[in-house]
Amino acid sequence: MRMKRLRMRKHLLIAVCSLALLLSSLVVGDASAATKPTTAASPQSSGFFVDHYKNNISANMTVESNPVIGVLSEFNKLWIPGKTWNAGTKLNRRVLDANIQKVVDIAEHRMMFEENAAYFDDRRGQSYSVIDGLGKLADVYRMNAGATTTIISIPADASIKKYHDEGTNSGSTSSELGHVVSLVNTLRGNYSSSNPAKGYFNYPRPFRWKDNSIIVPTLIPVINPDPNKDGGFPSGHTNAAYLSAFAMAYAIPERYQELLTRASELGHNRIVAGMHSPLDVMGGKGHGNSVVGCDPVRSRQ
Repeated sequence: MRMKRLRMRKHLLIAVCSLALLLSSLVVGDASAATKPTTAASPQSSGFFVDHYKNNISANMTVESNPVIGVLSEFNKLWIPGKTWNAGTKLNRRVLDANIQKVVDIAEHRMMFEENAAYFDDRRGQSYSVIDGLGKLADVYRMNAGATTTIISIPADASIKKYHDEGTNSGSTSSELGHVVSLVNTLRGNYSSSNPAKGYFNYPRPFRWKDNSIIVPTLIPVINPDPNKDGGFPSGHTNAAYLSAFAMAYAIPERYQELLTRASELGHNRIVAGMHSPLDVMGGKGHGNSVVGCDPVRSRQ
């Protein structure tokens, strides 16, 4: 078990570093940029993530004070946040325009079954969706963990009415598999939210760059009417999916690869839905990886 945990930590470190390197590699000179950002402080300037993960709260909204914003601060090489959702500055127009165009291209060619999958991954609890990665063990887990969802089909009026999942997400802590449920809940705890980072970066969702035509029709009612409270980077659904997948993989390691694959599918479905861009999803994955890497299960006290 110790070797498995060490291998998991190694994979997490590689994933986080890969995200930073990829974002860095995208940065090229852009003649359209009127200004350049000040150099962001290193995410490690105030210590390792594990030492400060509890600072990921809405009261901390700077690179220096919030470890999640620090980890994702390479995004500042592409985009300078504005004080409002539509006041930011593109530092690398080529990359950011391609980021949104990818969503448009997918929307133009997506099939109905892809739209349906995107709807379910939007409306269902992310931890419940990730259970699919257990394969033949999924139904056994749902039964013994008490994991349920109320989104069992797509309602006929979904394009005009917003539906919420009233299920139990990963299950009940008092169930036979309550310890697994507790593990999932711990990783998705008070300090794992993407909302502080969304508020800091103020990067609009794809449909605000284009229009609502790129959104899966059944998800139109989900649109937040206030764009200042609806940032795109990083993707919260993707973050939650990876946190859930890693927790379940820790408890059921024989399904590790499949659980992480299911999390990646959920992230892709955020793009299919028109709700997030590829960079949003990359940010959500990097966020989730960082939280798991700091091992809050052991350090939460």
